[in-house]
Amino acid sequence: NSSMEFDRTVYFSPFSSVIEAGFWQKVTKLKVDVIGLNDAPLPLRATYSNSDPLHEQVFLNVEYNSLELVLDLPPRTYSLFGWVENLNTIEEFKGIDKQSLLNKYGLKILDSIKSGSIFDDPHCLSAFIIVTYLDVKKYQYYYWCGFPAIKTGADSQLCGPPTLLLEEIPPESLLSFTRAYGEFITHQAPFFLVLKSEGRLTPSPLRKDIGVDDIQYFAFADPSSHQYPSWLLRNYLYFIKYHWLQGSDKQIIKVLCVRDYTSGGARNIGNSKVLNIDVSLLELDGVTFVGWEKNERNKFGPRRVDLRGGMDPYKLAENALDLNLKLMRWRIVPELDLEYIASFKCLLLGAGTLGCNVARMLLAWGVKHITLIDNGTVSYSNPPRQSLFTFQDSQEGGNKAECASNSLKKIYPGVISEGYNLMIPMPGHCIGESETNQVKKDVQLLEDLVKSHDVLFLLMDSRESRWLPSVMGIAHNKIIMNAALGFDSYLVMRYGVRTADKLGDCRDELGKTICGSRLGCYFCTDVVAPGNSMSDRTLDQQCTVTRPGVSMMAASLVVELLISLLSHPDGGKASSEIMGCDEDQSPGLLGSVPHTIRGYLSKFQQYTPAFQSFPNCTACSEKVIDAYKNEGFKFLIQAFNTPEYLETLTGLKELLNSADSVQVVSCSDSEESDD
Repeated sequence: NSSMEFDRTVYFSPFSSVIEAGFWQKVTKLKVDVIGLNDAPLPLRATYSNSDPLHEQVFLNVEYNSLELVLDLPPRTYSLFGWVENLNTIEEFKGIDKQSLLNKYGLKILDSIKSGSIFDDPHCLSAFIIVTYLDVKKYQYYYWCGFPAIKTGADSQLCGPPTLLLEEIPPESLLSFTRAYGEFITHQAPFFLVLKSEGRLTPSPLRKDIGVDDIQYFAFADPSSHQYPSWLLRNYLYFIKYHWLQGSDKQIIKVLCVRDYTSGGARNIGNSKVLNIDVSLLELDGVTFVGWEKNERNKFGPRRVDLRGGMDPYKLAENALDLNLKLMRWRIVPELDLEYIASFKCLLLGAGTLGCNVARMLLAWGVKHITLIDNGTVSYSNPPRQSLFTFQDSQEGGNKAECASNSLKKIYPGVISEGYNLMIPMPGHCIGESETNQVKKDVQLLEDLVKSHDVLFLLMDSRESRWLPSVMGIAHNKIIMNAALGFDSYLVMRYGVRTADKLGDCRDELGKTICGSRLGCYFCTDVVAPGNSMSDRTLDQQCTVTRPGVSMMAASLVVELLISLLSHPDGGKASSEIMGCDEDQSPGLLGSVPHTIRGYLSKFQQYTPAFQSFPNCTACSEKVIDAYKNEGFKFLIQAFNTPEYLETLTGLKELLNSADSVQVVSCSDSEESDD
């Protein structure tokens, strides 16, 4: 009723942000993997639609692909450009100057209006910001959305109650305009003009050269289904006044809020709102900016999302492990290739004190393929010292390798682990005729495991048990890591990864380094072949008699040495400096990659000597490796059953019997049982 009083204030329906869980997962991965502490704003695009008549709220959708910027939009959907301001601490988030931030992006819009760049890209007429703090360890996200809008000293006013487009124009004109609009919005321009020519309404892009008298409606795709137009109109009115109505006598315009609904299976824009607006009081100077979103309590304040309850706990565990490692790349080692490290498959021979701790260290570095071999059972003395076993394991007397593998899966379900109850044949431990077939099967299984893994860890309880895996690993060019314990000492070492060239001296010109392909193995310092060290042992020799912390130290060092080696540009072939050099001759990403590390707790000292492979070594010499490759199990049986066979094959026996044998000094490393 025109005679009734109406409120002339132009009200606007604000946006209500809807942020998908997929977006938070995407931005979390981006922060952890790429951004780190960089707090530069991230551009993104959100979407809204003017085709939903059912909701009173005006939804802005931030989706999992919003950071990709180039969006494949469905029909009747429009994009809104924005920025993510990600803060690194909760204190920064709480203390941010919200008005300054709103002004920062509001001025971008104002500059675009005044420069006229809106005519080239109407999307720049509106924008949004999301201020965030990502608690990526707890999967809790704090955020506050803002939609910068121009506010002047006085507002525009309605000249009359809103009407519907179908009330403004006759049915045939509405039908014609609907067709023209359907063709026009393929451009998905959110703001446009409606011109009237020869009695027909025609949509047109925003053009500065079109006079105000030729414009029937200033139109925009209005996502509001409420009686009020959406927030988008605020900046649009300022833009209209600035470019068409400055100094003009005409100050009343018609605004078409296009609502693109479907009725009876056909497009229906007849319910679009038409507003007659007087902009004479709208000031172009002295603008401020408003636009912070209210939270779920209808108060101006941030929101919080907790995604833990909706996430797969196994995925949470995987993400948490990755996070702890990837944080290293934020400040300390940006070049660290964690994915490369995680790709290595590790075979642990021995699942005792060393094996358990090495497995835990590998897991902490993100290595997800860990296989264990051991033929022992869990005893009551094991759980306090061997970190993967429990009292229940000792009650049940399960196989160590299998129990350790199961324990790893309980600690981190994402690990790919198996345990093998396998006896490793050893030199000096004779194989009876009735045992030959079984031993042959065991050797074949061990070789298959060696071939299918990238790194071998020798962590067994006797010296001779390391011989066969050493030979196999060298023959198949695997990285071999070794750790052995004494009462208050430890030895950690890496083997050289062989190349095709023949053995020979491989020191640099200054004699400060040894090339990685010629580094010696665990047996290179022996002057006798490995034999049976397990017989005639007293109880203290059968069990691990070592200071408890020694195994922790050795396990940590052998894994850290491997990681440093994998991060070195030369990988397994990295050279090693000789002890006594003033500086590292071939530093890697994480520093030195020594050949051996010898530690002594009695003096809390550590040394890193290096030595070349011994041409007469009973494990890594060319004669041994060639015999293994050419003769296979036949060669192994001789080595197992004939104590002097390896010494004769390698020439070690002849060397010892020669006149110069007095110059050969035994430097064997003694280690106790790792029961």
